Amino acid sequence: MERQKRDRCVFTIMNNEYEFFPIWLNYYSKYFEPQDIYVLDHNSDGEFFEQVQQLSREGKFNLQRVYNYALFDHDWLRNTVTDYQHFLINSYKSTLFIEIDEIVATQPNSKYENIGHYMDEFNKKGLKAVRADGFNVVSNPDTDRPIDPNIPILQQRARYKWDLSYCKPYIGSIPLDYAGGFHNTASEQEATGELFGIKEYLIDKDLIAFHLHYIDINWTHQKNHRRSQDKWSTHDWQYSLGYQNKPKTLESEKSLFFSFYYDSFKMPDHLRDIV
Repeated sequence: MERQKRDRCVFTIMNNEYEFFPIWLNYYSKYFEPQDIYVLDHNSDGEFFEQVQQLSREGKFNLQRVYNYALFDHDWLRNTVTDYQHFLINSYKSTLFIEIDEIVATQPNSKYENIGHYMDEFNKKGLKAVRADGFNVVSNPDTDRPIDPNIPILQQRARYKWDLSYCKPYIGSIPLDYAGGFHNTASEQEATGELFGIKEYLIDKDLIAFHLHYIDINWTHQKNHRRSQDKWSTHDWQYSLGYQNKPKTLESEKSLFFSFYYDSFKMPDHLRDIV
């Protein structure tokens, strides 16, 4: 008998993501069946993890615990996600790996109804992988109000900024060889000699990715301070890998937020109802 695969799945990895996990789960639950949603939980604890367990028991998604004392160890994170994507692709025609503060959607003016429809069409084309057109959703920390989780996120932020590093190879139909940070594949880095070099897996402008890390300075500042230096791998801390996730003073966090806010552009109105 020929092996029968399910059409598509989505998965992520997270640690104590109080603010972003509800956004992530609410969005992707619209387009994926609960049995096709996978959450790798990395050391979450306390009330947050109790809530995650309860949602899993209610059948909202599949929960898999993974462990590493270091919350930031990019080699371990890359290897864990890569191994899990290779595991899932045995059972699915295509996978979508998406970090907890990222939303991948289809352009409202494209021929695709939503990310689920896009992946169904992707499966028919026989492509190996595809990248989204990536943007940081940005915030002015001095003037923007705190995010209200009861109001669509993009209706509360007016500006965004294109970022090559978030034009990631999000969707794959083969086992992918992610590079650190998941911004690229190791094979494309080697072929181009560039950190974000693109060679085989191209950007589809009908697919848009929103990186939400910079939408609310209080969310980010509080989250980063839960991840003290002793919870980082020595190598990652020394070389400032994942610098945006390091604990900082509020003033340093503001400076980083403003560095993304400068030279940003007004977000088109037709995008602001996506999430």
